[in-house]
Amino acid sequence: MLRCVRWRWITLILSCLICLGAVHTLHHHGGVRVTKSVHKRILKGMTREEVFAIVRGPPGDYSTRPIVRAPGKVRLPPADCWLGDDSEIVVRYDERGFVTATYLLDVGGAQRSFLSRLITYISDWLS
Repeated sequence: MLRCVRWRWITLILSCLICLGAVHTLHHHGGVRVTKSVHKRILKGMTREEVFAIVRGPPGDYSTRPIVRAPGKVRLPPADCWLGDDSEIVVRYDERGFVTATYLLDVGGAQRSFLSRLITYISDWLS
């Protein structure tokens, strides 16, 4: 009886670890990541190349669904923008190419499914 209970616990723990690994792998597919954890790693004084390395790619639209932007927002150059499904990272540079300011904008993450938001939350927590 004790062996049966022990095997059930081992099976449960292994199943949870496999699920967490799958979530981590699915979310970290090696592409550009536009998340809060990535934004926190971008610091004032970094170069453009260092920012590109952190975000894992050049500025652009990396969303996988249509994003409705609020009208009237103005971006002052020089700035680079990375648009994801629920966030946008905006990085401003000085004339020498060093980061002077960073912004993390919410672009409607509440419209995503609960499972999608949970995967993002767990992935950010693990990284």
